[in-house]
Amino acid sequence: LAVSAGTDFLLCDEAFDGLDPVSRQTIKKAIIEEIDERGLTVVLTSHNLFELENLADHVGLLNNGALLFSSSVDEVRGQLRKVQYVSEQPVEPQVLFAGCTVLSEEKRGRLCTAVVRGSRERTEACLRRVPMVYCEDIPLSLEEIFMTEMEAKGYETDQIGV
Repeated sequence: LAVSAGTDFLLCDEAFDGLDPVSRQTIKKAIIEEIDERGLTVVLTSHNLFELENLADHVGLLNNGALLFSSSVDEVRGQLRKVQYVSEQPVEPQVLFAGCTVLSEEKRGRLCTAVVRGSRERTEACLRRVPMVYCEDIPLSLEEIFMTEMEAKGYETDQIGV
């Protein structure tokens, strides 16, 4: 009904909650068609970030009524990298990614996973300094971006919602 009203803006709060997968896709398709055909501006809020993964071109993160950041999805993804690597010689992520900001790191045996704030060019330059056995750049989901940004702002994610 909201789309059929022909407004310039559409504000949706948890628009897809409770919908079965077919209805969810039908609504998403209708919204995308309106965006394409008449330039509709849509603001969607959701706790289910996976639902927004292929819809959003701009994201903002609200917490306790404050806007923590607002940016294009491409810009956010361009500045955050999730890198898995095994180096020939052990090297700590903080050392490897000098000049970038290591936001999180995890080790499983020799396999290291680091989420790094820095441009693709900068992180790739860091990775070229050390011989690698294995190295992969893994795209971050919106949920991973949200969690990373929350942690970067000092929120203990294991305490959120407790």
